Amino acid sequence: MKSAEKQSQAAYYIKPLNVILDVATVAATGLVLFSGLAVNVLHLMAYLAASWLITGYFSRYYEVYRYTGTLQFLLKVIKQALFFMLCVAGFFLFVKRAKFDAESLMVYAGITLAICTLFKVLAYAFIKAVPVHAAGRFIAIGVRQDASTLTRALKNGSLAGIFPSGNGGNFIEEALQFANSTPVDTIFCSLAQVTQTQKEALEAFALKTGTALKFIPDTTEWFSKNLYIDYHEDFPVLAVQKTALHNPVAAFAKRVFDVVFSSFVIVFVLSWLTPIIAVFIKLESKGPVFFKQGRPGIDESEFLCYKFRSMGVNRTSEAMAVKNDMRVTKTGKFLRKTSLDELPQFINVFKGEMSVVGPRPQIWFHNNEYKKRINNFSVRLYVKPGITGLAQVSGYRGEINTDAEMQNRIRYDVFYIKQWSMLFDIRIIIQTVVNIFMGEEKAY
Repeated sequence: MKSAEKQSQAAYYIKPLNVILDVATVAATGLVLFSGLAVNVLHLMAYLAASWLITGYFSRYYEVYRYTGTLQFLLKVIKQALFFMLCVAGFFLFVKRAKFDAESLMVYAGITLAICTLFKVLAYAFIKAVPVHAAGRFIAIGVRQDASTLTRALKNGSLAGIFPSGNGGNFIEEALQFANSTPVDTIFCSLAQVTQTQKEALEAFALKTGTALKFIPDTTEWFSKNLYIDYHEDFPVLAVQKTALHNPVAAFAKRVFDVVFSSFVIVFVLSWLTPIIAVFIKLESKGPVFFKQGRPGIDESEFLCYKFRSMGVNRTSEAMAVKNDMRVTKTGKFLRKTSLDELPQFINVFKGEMSVVGPRPQIWFHNNEYKKRINNFSVRLYVKPGITGLAQVSGYRGEINTDAEMQNRIRYDVFYIKQWSMLFDIRIIIQTVVNIFMGEEKAY
């Protein structure tokens, strides 16, 4: 991700942070004020939290942006307050043991809504105050009457070039050649001036180079699911979202899942299995229990990838294991066959360096070699690497002999990144477990 796209990412995390603070407030305040009720405390907190989230969804309480007017903002707050209090009052109708107490209900409403409204006002003020993503050096494609407006809106950017429509459609090629030869952070393009093929060419260029791509909307054009509305002051543009996981809410949900899942494995599996595996590793060969190796992570940032050591200590650790590899110990063969050698990577997941599901992290040698000659290889670096992935459960794991094998892995990785969903992750995890018990041909 280029520097211009990094400048105000804090604003993207305001919404999930606002949700967390609100849910914590409605649950904690209810726990304190309704503690005298003869009900299950966990059920009460779950009901209050769920009621807030459900009413927030239907009232569009969290759909507040920098261009949202003050009146719209106030209406959302009032609507959310009314919906939520109806749900809280309804609690007393469903739970017969809970005696209705109007005074406690009013106190709860006053405290909860006051705190949540304060959080909302602070979030709204922060979103309004924080500048939008800096455009950096940008070019404008197919822009005519909007060029001056765009330049005024992008006060924090530097216009590097304008490529008006015409010239037999070659203005797109000219713009891309310019962007290839001159450092460009952002490309702005009028949707009304490009064909579908040209739009796809721009998207492919943006994915390959990491350049931010933003379309100036036109009502006669169709919008693909990877486009979202962005604003530079009051100037609307359509930005190409690199992946579904660049949506802060989706990224937050995946991170919560990773933390919960990795915590469970670390506490209930690694805690007792590690000493047992360590004994077998130590009995067979000298050296450390864990193998640590630098791997490229998200945005090609390096992290230390953990594994149980499955080879004797050697100087060729950058070389991938091959069939009947003499470096692999007897214990190592079992660990690799059952994928138990990968278990320490749940520590990487817990630390936030990896995810449970994602493209497998390549060694640096393969990363540097294949990104030069394999199309879309860099796309896999847009997300965190995973312990398991779609390519692995589809049979593409282990030794790589040809570019075609790597191309197939990339094809599966890119498909996963573009089609990501939480359900997709769960399906891959289940298939991974099935493959472990059935055995995998290239697990050596």
